[in-house]
Amino acid sequence: MDFEYFRMVLNDFTMKELLIINWLDNNLDKSINDRQSKILYLLLEFCDDDMKEWTILKVEQALMAINELGFLNRNEEKKLDICLRTYLRSEKCSNIIVTPFVKICCGSRLNMSTERNITVFNNNNSYIATIMTGYCEECKRKYSHNYFIEDKQKFVTHESILDSQIVYLGGEYAYEKTLIKLLSNSILYLHSGFENFTKCYNETKNSNTNNLDSNEGNLSPTRLQDFWFLYNFVTFSFFYANSEQLKIPSSCDRQELVALMDENYENMNSCFVNFWSLHKRRHSCGSNCSRAFVCDGFQKPSRFICSNVKKSSYNEELGLVQVGCGNRPDYDVKRKKDETDNDESILLPTNSKDMNIRTALCRACKSNPTPEYIEEEFITNSECNIDRNPRFVNGKVRSYGVIYTMYNCGIVVDFLEINLSEQVYVTLLHWMNMLRKIKDLSAIPRIFIYDNACSVWIYFKKRLHENKTIVPTELALFLDSCDLYIDRLHQKTHTRPMCLKDRNINTRPDLADVNTVICEQTNSWLKQYLNMLCNFSGERSKFYYLFLFHLLNCKRSSFYPEKHFNMKTF
Repeated sequence: MDFEYFRMVLNDFTMKELLIINWLDNNLDKSINDRQSKILYLLLEFCDDDMKEWTILKVEQALMAINELGFLNRNEEKKLDICLRTYLRSEKCSNIIVTPFVKICCGSRLNMSTERNITVFNNNNSYIATIMTGYCEECKRKYSHNYFIEDKQKFVTHESILDSQIVYLGGEYAYEKTLIKLLSNSILYLHSGFENFTKCYNETKNSNTNNLDSNEGNLSPTRLQDFWFLYNFVTFSFFYANSEQLKIPSSCDRQELVALMDENYENMNSCFVNFWSLHKRRHSCGSNCSRAFVCDGFQKPSRFICSNVKKSSYNEELGLVQVGCGNRPDYDVKRKKDETDNDESILLPTNSKDMNIRTALCRACKSNPTPEYIEEEFITNSECNIDRNPRFVNGKVRSYGVIYTMYNCGIVVDFLEINLSEQVYVTLLHWMNMLRKIKDLSAIPRIFIYDNACSVWIYFKKRLHENKTIVPTELALFLDSCDLYIDRLHQKTHTRPMCLKDRNINTRPDLADVNTVICEQTNSWLKQYLNMLCNFSGERSKFYYLFLFHLLNCKRSSFYPEKHFNMKTF
């Protein structure tokens, strides 16, 4: 290159100006018409006053100088990037440093040290990064990128998660938030499973990089699933809670994660119900917002579950309610026709005609097989064509489902897993549990819509006022004051005078615009998740429902799932 020409160019342009023009030229498609005008427009939008006097002629002169001086073009930059990533992966080294989320603690700067190399996944590929940790001599805390360790326990803060684009919660892998959002949206809108998502991701990534990355740079469905549950546990907790920090598992052991989530489930579920029961107050969606509760069951995703059908749940109003056990059996041979084991025969359904079914118990029920006395009334209402028959009969070995209650505008308020059939007392248990979690009953509607509202009404009224087997607490009396109606879809199957008049929602002109089949519509959406729901363990399925309904409600209410609400204001 002529040195005199180079000196002449530098008299007209700075090196920074040439680099800016070269970047715009590389990233603006060559087939675009009038490229110089568009480069000039972008230049004037981006740059300071020193370049405001530029013209198209000067842009063309700069492009000629760049070409003459041999600046890298787009293809050369791409080849160099591939070469760099290939070298870094082959040497297992990194040019990206991931630092702690704070630099100062107790008024002093942290003592920094290199921890390890990790693999970070984004939407397009994976890369190696180096994790740095910081240690505070004063409080003895050890800080990482998204968490800190104190007294051998690991904690995250709202800021450490919200303010970071990379989420690292321990182990050898981290994930950019763009990938986490893509996964959650794929689950919510594409009904994608973790295995299918990882297969699609790995195939796309490897084809785009010509298989330069080894299998070590591929997503693992098991690791991704564990991380998704942990990440949603964290963001869910911060969404509803006032606390500024949250304890998470100290290791990447999935059993420790399940145990920690299970320990917090009741509080998480209560926060969920109390928050979304006030949906109209937070995000009204129109004149019909939160006019009525609509309830329905969804029992398509049946799976092998424990045979302890007499396991019960205690409720203050209803007493012991038969719910069964949703855990998986403790051995692979789920259930075989064989001679009855006398020690376990007490756990068989009392109305089963086939008593030669060997039970398959979960580990917990094996250690405590003695059932309590419970009501085992199975209602079959042939008059209204609403069947609620037992599921564990005639050798059937699979069951599982969920009953949930929504507002008519599409917001899920609460749910209850069903291990047996959808009995009326299970529906009442679900409603009583939901009402108990709502702090302000005056803020919710007194209308319940359900396909079997007639049987629920008969059962509830008889046991509350005649048999006195339902305790008349504040919640029971609240439900007693509510109106129960059959949804419009199932109204045609009900023939009793009571159903045609008292339980008929069409007798209420003020509810003419209320969507009574919102649960049926949601069931068609839930049906897309059958494969995943059938394969989850009893410990994880309830969290999957909880996180799924949380994301669904956030989308329908235009809430950011990582938002931090101050629950004291509600």
